[in-house]
Amino acid sequence: MIFQQSGLLHRGGKAKGFVKALTTGRFPKKELEKFLEGQASLVDEFLDDSDLALEDHVLDDERLDERREESSSGLEESDADESALPQVRTRKALEALDTPVVASTDAEAAEFLLASAKAKIWSHAYRDESEAISECEKFGESAYSERVRAEFLEEYQAASELTIPDGYSFTIEGEIRQPNLMQKHVAVKVRDHRRYGNWSGTGAGKTLSAILATRVVEASLTVVCCPNAVVGDAGDGWAREIRRVFPDSEIITKTLKPAWSGWGRHRYLVLNYEQFQQPYSETVLKKFLEVNDVDFIVIDEIHFTKQRHADQMSQRKRLVQAMISTASKSNPQLCVLGMSATPVINNLQEGRSLVEMISEVEHEDLDVRPTAPNCMRLHQKLVSLGTRWRPTYEAVLETETVDVDCSEYLDAVRALGKNHSPLDLEKILTRARLPVILNRLSHQRQTLVYTHYVQEIDRILYEAIRSAGYRVDFYTGESKAGLNAFKEGRLDVLIGSSAVGTGIDGIQHCCNQLIINVLPWTHSEYEQLIGRVWRQGQTEDKVRVVIPVTYADINGSRWSYCDSKLQRIRYKKSIADAAVDGGRAGGQPSQSGTGSTGHHGVVGATRTRAGHGYHSQENCRAAFR
Repeated sequence: MIFQQSGLLHRGGKAKGFVKALTTGRFPKKELEKFLEGQASLVDEFLDDSDLALEDHVLDDERLDERREESSSGLEESDADESALPQVRTRKALEALDTPVVASTDAEAAEFLLASAKAKIWSHAYRDESEAISECEKFGESAYSERVRAEFLEEYQAASELTIPDGYSFTIEGEIRQPNLMQKHVAVKVRDHRRYGNWSGTGAGKTLSAILATRVVEASLTVVCCPNAVVGDAGDGWAREIRRVFPDSEIITKTLKPAWSGWGRHRYLVLNYEQFQQPYSETVLKKFLEVNDVDFIVIDEIHFTKQRHADQMSQRKRLVQAMISTASKSNPQLCVLGMSATPVINNLQEGRSLVEMISEVEHEDLDVRPTAPNCMRLHQKLVSLGTRWRPTYEAVLETETVDVDCSEYLDAVRALGKNHSPLDLEKILTRARLPVILNRLSHQRQTLVYTHYVQEIDRILYEAIRSAGYRVDFYTGESKAGLNAFKEGRLDVLIGSSAVGTGIDGIQHCCNQLIINVLPWTHSEYEQLIGRVWRQGQTEDKVRVVIPVTYADINGSRWSYCDSKLQRIRYKKSIADAAVDGGRAGGQPSQSGTGSTGHHGVVGATRTRAGHGYHSQENCRAAFR
């Protein structure tokens, strides 16, 4: 942040390599001290070679130990398990502010550093309230750390002492379950600031946080915008969840012409995003806003209103934004809550447009070119605008990529010609993947089989799986008959499309194996999909994700359409990680096991195959020659 504000990240010259190395947070502090004292040090080596990178520099054991011990990243390894992922601690977040370096920054940089430190403390508190509060009360010496400490404790007190509104009836297994700290924190932030974002991970309880917030602010009319799959009473739709939490709610779905009965003090209009993209949508929306005073707008899976390009705003996004703007003019106290575990999918323009939608403030200062400094600026806005809790899941996640030789299908692939669709190609490659899919089904009876493309592919999968003796059905855009039967144990296999990837809860109680036949195109879709089985409530100690990867050797080189899709997912993951979590590209550690991955990685998909050049344009062209 400090280098960004000073312009050093954009400058070349002699110090370029050193600046990049220092921003990693892993540069040995003792080497810096030597440099300041005029002694020969690692700093001199970087200044002598502007292209030197810390990752490429060979450190002796002593320096390596110093780097580990002196790291200023604010992370600590768990004492109980050396292989555990590092976790942010409250005292580290506060101690980082007790330095003259922070005091020397400008006002904008200082404000972000304070907001970031407070976000780290909240992350710790979500995980362990008592420990976070204890450390917060003990540490902090400078004016900055004292301010963060005081603000956090004030916010924490407001959340922990929040009075739960009358009528709250959310139960699990027949017992009232009180809101967790994140849910109460979000409700308080919406009450006090009116505009907020909840970027928490899958299964964290974002839906309940929104419903609670509507009652805390005493909203009379709430409009919920969400994907079609999670509108109603089926599965874990919004209508069902609202009734579970507050049974006295009046709920109408999928229409901009609601006929309210007048009996309920709290009304909820749940709209699927398709309501905003019909030819008549603008006229009907205008009439709706003329006769209804909206108090609260929830934008669930806010990335569904994405704007991919600066000069191309979709009708869906334009009308949702117009609804917020018009409602806020009629009601200056309008509350807006945006929710998504993946607020950035493809590019930074999407993230910028979402920030502008919630805040109703244009941010021309946010450059959308995919550079590290620009990702960081968007990250700063997301941190300031909302909260993010990524729950710790007890189950271990293992991802296995299985090579599938599709050479026998190459003639069929070539016959498609140059103007084929991805669907045409995936239908052929699905047949090549079937032996691996059927083999893995034999390892675990209840399995979710995902296919991004459905047409004809669903029948290919269905017939093969049924012929192998398994009970199988669908949860796709065309048929949702299989979901409840699968959750109740009356099916062995559920074939799901993108409809199963968002907002569906309960699969984790009966299933711990996911086989991906056709990959989604973005990492956000991939992450949402994994979140159906790897989430809170998973009953097994391990979740396995199997990805059959088709390939063929052509003229001594590897051609693989699946590899190229996995690389695409990885690239979009790196942008999303940088913008949403402030991470660097490709730096997530594995969860466990060979070829396994952590929550945000596709390690097996990104391994290097020396000498293959498997996703080059020439090899792709060669496949069709």
